[in-house]
Amino acid sequence: MAKDSAVKEELSLEERQMRFQEAQLEFQRQQLELQKAAQVTQKELQRQGRKKRNDSAPLVSPMNPQGEKDHPMPLLKCEFWFGPFNYRDGLLAGLTWEEVELINLLKPGEYQIRMNDDALQSCCVVATMNHETGEMYKLELKGPRDDKGQHTSLFTGRSHRFPSMVSMLRQLVNGCADEDRQIPQGPANDVLSMKERKRRVHLPNEDPLHLPISIGE
Repeated sequence: MAKDSAVKEELSLEERQMRFQEAQLEFQRQQLELQKAAQVTQKELQRQGRKKRNDSAPLVSPMNPQGEKDHPMPLLKCEFWFGPFNYRDGLLAGLTWEEVELINLLKPGEYQIRMNDDALQSCCVVATMNHETGEMYKLELKGPRDDKGQHTSLFTGRSHRFPSMVSMLRQLVNGCADEDRQIPQGPANDVLSMKERKRRVHLPNEDPLHLPISIGE
């Protein structure tokens, strides 16, 4: 009987501890809700107090030197995986205009890319399709297939061997660079580099190569 009584007392203590933890969690949840509500109110008050020109900022950035307000970057044609990094519409932070255009030119297949040490590396552009609509919704860069027919990981070993993302994309779109490390002619050559896009933004307005820039209101 004494043993049964000890078990009951032990269970009772566990129940009390659980209830105490639940009460703490509920209190924390309520606190978070109050903080969120206060932040929303503060942001709305700040927004209402801004000047009109700040409500329509040009949104010029290193990714888009023309400004998102009047000259938005193109959208990705589908979700894109570059190693562990995932890019999709609405999450384009970190991608430049040049990179987006090059990604949209990618086609599924197996290619060779030239590494920084001049070695050739097999790289597969793998597409995932929607079986119902036939629409492509994901592109990934992967390594060659193993003995079981499964794609291996591309970004293994010493990462410094890999060229920049832009260089890889240009090689994949046009074909591997030749022995002189020159990327052959192809669709990627019609894509402006970020250096060239920035240069054209600063050209005089009357220059035929000038690119317009967004203006704040």
